[in-house]
Amino acid sequence: MKKKLVILFLLVFILGGCTLSFGSSKKPNAGVFKSFDKGGDWQMMRSLVLPGGRGDIVTVNVLELKFDPQDNNAIYMISEENGLFYTYDGGENWVQPSQINSGRVNDLAVDPNDKCTIYIGFSNRVLKSTDCNRSWQEIYIDTRPQSITAVAVDSDNSSFVYFGNAAGEIIKSVNGGASWSTIKRFGGAVSKIVADPKRGGVFYAATAKNGYYKTTDGGASWVSLEEGLKKFSGYNEFYDLIINTDNTDNLWLVCRYGILKSLDGGASWEALNLITPPLSTRVLAFAVSPVNPQELYYATQSTFYKSTNGGGDWVTKRLPTAAAAGYLLVDPINPSIIYLGARVIQTR
Repeated sequence: MKKKLVILFLLVFILGGCTLSFGSSKKPNAGVFKSFDKGGDWQMMRSLVLPGGRGDIVTVNVLELKFDPQDNNAIYMISEENGLFYTYDGGENWVQPSQINSGRVNDLAVDPNDKCTIYIGFSNRVLKSTDCNRSWQEIYIDTRPQSITAVAVDSDNSSFVYFGNAAGEIIKSVNGGASWSTIKRFGGAVSKIVADPKRGGVFYAATAKNGYYKTTDGGASWVSLEEGLKKFSGYNEFYDLIINTDNTDNLWLVCRYGILKSLDGGASWEALNLITPPLSTRVLAFAVSPVNPQELYYATQSTFYKSTNGGGDWVTKRLPTAAAAGYLLVDPINPSIIYLGARVIQTR
């Protein structure tokens, strides 16, 4: 009788087809969740399109989500160990480039003037696609074991491409990656480069050891933002830097202290009044509504926070998964839509 049951089960499995998942289904659900009501309810966006069928992304650890600047339904997801994913239908279906289906992608930038041109930092290389992820070419490789940690493209002239590395250097191309030159050495790993989406030549750089910098001339000169941050303990432990796409003088720095806000392009800073005291909570994800900067969202290992009055008070809710928050993204066209990237944080 037992043998008949086993055979019947195998026949159902084979005839019904199978799907591919990354990792074990016993892990908490990571991947991507989507809310249509500003975080009230969430749906898991799990479908992965494969050459021979369907799979899912339920155990993919999300490091970052980025919109295509020209299409709010096109989203890129970079992962901790499973490479790159993208969707062109608002997360309903995800696809992987065949060349980048494993390993850690450190950063990604989409050409603001050509949606089919994408750059990624991948190990010690910069890769470029000019055909909407169909193929990728290596346009830079560092012979030193230095990871490419940050990538950015100028909003005015997209031939100007920048990347930062673990050696603390910012390297620039003026011809879309055909050739490169080092324009700055900070002495500490470059954690992130943020391009002003409305003003060409304006960039912010966050470093691992030497603070935060701003350039308004395409990297020819850099100004330290240190002075306005010194009063906040733990400001140098960088988590994220967000620029407001509506008013680009508005910046938010997520750091060990908490969440800091600047209204003057980084010259001065003030702390958001979080429910938890400074230095007590690790903020894992933060986002601002691109339509209304009074609408703020952040998430920790277990909780989602929402404010509609610029951080004056907060509504809290459990995350829709037992995994931790990895990234938050608000739709620039319909700000009621929020994406949550989740990840399982390994404990030792």
